[in-house]
Formats: sequence, structure tokens, C-alpha cells
Amino acid sequence: MKIFKDILKQATAATDKQKRAKFQVVDTLSSFWQNVNNNNMKAKIFDASSLLASFSKASPAVNSFARDVEYGNLSPFAQSIWVEVVDSELPAHLGVALSYSEKTEQSAEWAKQNGINSPFAWVCQARSFIKKRYQQTLPLKWEWMEYIDDKGESVSSILQPADIPQYIDKALASELKSVEFIHHHLCAFIANLGLYAVDLINRDQVSVTSHPGAQYSYYVLENKTNVLQSGFNWTRCVD
Repeated sequence: MKIFKDILKQATAATDKQKRAKFQVVDTLSSFWQNVNNNNMKAKIFDASSLLASFSKASPAVNSFARDVEYGNLSPFAQSIWVEVVDSELPAHLGVALSYSEKTEQSAEWAKQNGINSPFAWVCQARSFIKKRYQQTLPLKWEWMEYIDDKGESVSSILQPADIPQYIDKALASELKSVEFIHHHLCAFIANLGLYAVDLINRDQVSVTSHPGAQYSYYVLENKTNVLQSGFNWTRCVD
């Protein structure tokens, strides 16, 4: 849970900095971290490390946005969900913040503009994060928007550039320059790992064990079965 702790620390530091100011200054960096903090403070936190191996076989990180896993139920069981993965073979921790919101006129109009005409009830915004060992947590440059109907089934998906502060963008350019060409693929992979965890929880395909930590509680997910669904779900990429 190092990514989550790092986000909370940075958000708290940003808040303290604002409180000490004698006059208000709009700081996009502070606002960004505070928004992440506010969502994550209410989030249900899941350690999905045990799901990585089976998911990787079904949905490789570089796959032209094609999703080889057909989800059965992506209904929200919480408004905000944090899913994190740690693996000894990975050079970094992977994390995704899932935020669910009900359909609004604005979201319906945005979906229509991007060719999504099927009815939906929920929009899930998935923000992907990465943390290299002994380095800062960074949000990646793309975000995944999942449109879900009232039965929990996926209607469509959009991968779009994330709105991140310029300061963070510079840090990303420095830290992740070597993998610049797969940023969008990596974001899609991490986001779908989170959605995969939600689907398995909703369909009771994983066991959920509560593990209270020093400052918060989180849940460990373990596969109940090795059977993976096969299928295809298309994704639109918005420049």
C-alpha cells in the first residue's frame, strides 16, 4: 500500500501549505493531490496482487486497447475504490483509483460526442498510478472511462488524456521517458486490472479478507478459481 500512503502524504502536505498562506493562491498541483486525497479517503482499498498473474495472461499490457476479458458485472459496490498491485517481478507498484458517478446530462452528452449511443447508468473514471521503488508516486498521462448499464455490463470505454498539472507532467517525462511509447497501453492495462478486480468481487469469484493496517484497513483478494472468461470489448482512444 505504499502508493496510497504516498498520495495521502503529498495531499496532506499540500493542504498544510495552503493553510499557512496569508492569501489564497490557486495551485493546480495542490488541487490535484487534494482531489485524489478526498476520493481515496473514502475509498475501499484492495490489495489485488494475487490477481496479476492470471489477468496478465488474459490482457497483455500492449494489445492495441483490445480487451480480451469480458466483464460480467462492473456495478459499483462503493463510490471510490483503490486497487493496488505489488509483484516481485515488477520494477514498480501499480495502483488505480476507480471513481463511480451516476449518469448526468453532461456525461450523456460527452458520451454521445464520442459515439456512445447505448444507454448507460454509471460512469467509472479509472486513474492509473505507478511508483518506482524509493521514488515518488506518479499519475499516468491517460485515464480510462468505463460506461456501465444498470445490469453492470460494459456499454463502451474511452481512453483519454488525463488532466494533470504541468509539474507532474514534467516529472513523468523524466521518470518514465523510457516507456513513453506505451504510456497509454500501460494506463489501459492498470485501469482494467482494477475493473477486473471489481468484476471478480461482484461475481464472488475471489475471496475477500480484511487486513487492518496501522492507519487504515484494506482487503486482500485471492482467486477462488483459475477459470478466466474470454471475450472481446472494444475501446475508443480519444486524442
